[in-house]
Amino acid sequence: MNRWNSFNRREFLSTALGAAASFSVLPPGHGLISELLEPQTRFAPFQFPGEFIWGAATAAYQIEGAWSEDGKGESIWDRFSHTTGKVKGAYTGDVACDSYHRYKEDVALLEAKIRSLCTLYHWDLPQKLEEAGGWPHRDLAARFADYADYVDVTVRALGDLISH
Repeated sequence: MNRWNSFNRREFLSTALGAAASFSVLPPGHGLISELLEPQTRFAPFQFPGEFIWGAATAAYQIEGAWSEDGKGESIWDRFSHTTGKVKGAYTGDVACDSYHRYKEDVALLEAKIRSLCTLYHWDLPQKLEEAGGWPHRDLAARFADYADYVDVTVRALGDLISH
């Protein structure tokens, strides 16, 4: 094995700096080279700024449940997860976290200063729109714009409960 191929990065840097140090023009006793060669043993902890917002994204399919209640149509995820062999263990989002029925508990999270963020689309297209051509179909962009207007009305109605 070639001696140079057996070096890791630290050994290579140490050797290269050692060689450079022998030709150094720095005054005697200067500590730069020894500092560079000293192994790093301490790491400064990383701190997030005070205004940093921790968050998590969830899709309706992941949390709502109630997949066939109150006139909700089939979504692409409903179709996919109900197709035999598509999901290991045949799991579906039929119940999920059941937020559809437990919304009062979810709203109580506001007291814990948890901020809700609106998501307009999180990979859960209605199956009828998928069958009409899905996202490549030009008409879907206009339908999405109408949907966004509806969501805007909803967000304004919720007032200060949704700040982002």
